[in-house]
Amino acid sequence: MIIKRIAAVVLTIAMAAATLTGCSKNYEKVVTIDGVDVAPNMYLYAQYMAYLEADELVEDEDVLSATIEETPAKDWIHAKTIENLKKYIWVEKTAEEMGAELTAEDTEYIDYQSEYYWPMAESIMAANGIGEETYKKNITNEYVSEYVVFQGLYGTDGEKEPSDEAVVEYMDGKYARIKGFELSKMVSGTEDFIDAQGLADMTVIAVEATNRLNNGEDFNTVMVDALTAAAEINGDETEYKVEDGAKYTVERYLTKENVASYEEVLTANAFTIDVDGEWVYDDVEKEIVVYQRVKNLKDQTEIDYYKLSLTHEMCADDYADYIAEQTAAYEVIEDAAAVGYYSVEKIK
Repeated sequence: MIIKRIAAVVLTIAMAAATLTGCSKNYEKVVTIDGVDVAPNMYLYAQYMAYLEADELVEDEDVLSATIEETPAKDWIHAKTIENLKKYIWVEKTAEEMGAELTAEDTEYIDYQSEYYWPMAESIMAANGIGEETYKKNITNEYVSEYVVFQGLYGTDGEKEPSDEAVVEYMDGKYARIKGFELSKMVSGTEDFIDAQGLADMTVIAVEATNRLNNGEDFNTVMVDALTAAAEINGDETEYKVEDGAKYTVERYLTKENVASYEEVLTANAFTIDVDGEWVYDDVEKEIVVYQRVKNLKDQTEIDYYKLSLTHEMCADDYADYIAEQTAAYEVIEDAAAVGYYSVEKIK
């Protein structure tokens, strides 16, 4: 569940259609933030990211002519550029203060991301004075932010670590965990649906299975009986055995966000039934799912396993606010000529 933001960042850059016009004049720095001089390539990268963010917020309108958050887009993008640079500098300084060092595994991951995505981004970046080194620096900084600094603050024994209770509460509000099995409506080995009579018979199997489970019968036994009966309809040649029940059991988390249309009913229903309550079934695109809602985090082991991933989700906004607070007092000195030269208006 950890949001792989670093991958999202490099993919966004690689696939974006926007480009910056080439620059022939050289400035040693564009701005100085908290005593750190920002070279043109770093400034252009931060501005480019700000432009992409603005583009996502504007609908059916020229970005630079738009108004974003009651601010002219050009001003909004410039402010966001400075914000991006403040964050970059804060992450570098904070990681150093923490004495944080990247592991070999960290470095390997960063190298992979850079080497994989750079060829896709090169034509956009290199043509506009942003080289691979700058590209990789920003990927590294984003990684350090999310997986080093964040974990230092919000991870185990961090000053902002959330309690287990808060994590469980967040999890229960956002996810519904189900356990059960699926009866395939597809002819085995094909993309064809079984016929109408088969579909009707499959529903009967699901009804019988839920009745037996709600009457307290053994889950594996009921599941194997249902799957075996369904196999006679869809042509599945698997020999289902009670002792192999774990192989056929489906256990997963549902969330209300970005739900596929064919799972809307399943998801809505899963959030309305009680944990460890009745067994039900829902018809989705290619299966009938027989399931029960179960506890999201069953024990301390599961809480410990999922806690950091959930913390990334639940504390993302707090982290952004914290960075904004920490960098609010940063002194920003702009070279007006350089800022004008590397104007957002040169983004095509």
